[in-house]
Amino acid sequence: MLNGQSFRRCLTIDAKADIISLACKGANYDSNRRKAAHCQRIMKNLDFVLLLDCYGGLLTQRQRELMEGYYNEDLSLAELAVPLGISRQAVHDSIRRGERQLLSYETQMGLAARLKSCRILFEEIEEYSAKLSASEEDRKALADAIAEAAKAGKALL
Repeated sequence: MLNGQSFRRCLTIDAKADIISLACKGANYDSNRRKAAHCQRIMKNLDFVLLLDCYGGLLTQRQRELMEGYYNEDLSLAELAVPLGISRQAVHDSIRRGERQLLSYETQMGLAARLKSCRILFEEIEEYSAKLSASEEDRKALADAIAEAAKAGKALL
């Protein structure tokens, strides 16, 4: 279902989502509703991009193509509908159906959540290895081994 490249892309998308989430923390509903709503849409879109990368192969070919065009290529409903000779409403319905399926797959399998957890663990390993004191030779060797293990783990995904 997922090859190594897809795993790495899922982790990259998740990392971008974390950056956007941090940038959007200052957007509270009282002072800046428009910015908060925009940030929420971006986060929702990134969540679906991650789910699409993880479970897109389980969707029908048309649903996958429409969702990839909508989320990955940022095409409008009209831009997706015209080449296929269908209505914007049909595109909208297909995308929403695909979203429900992706959320259902994630609920059942939890792959995207596990990928997020792996990324967090690898970042913690790197953080701990950086905190080890390099004053003793054993600690330095341990720090290097932890850093290499974290990099190797990231490369596997």
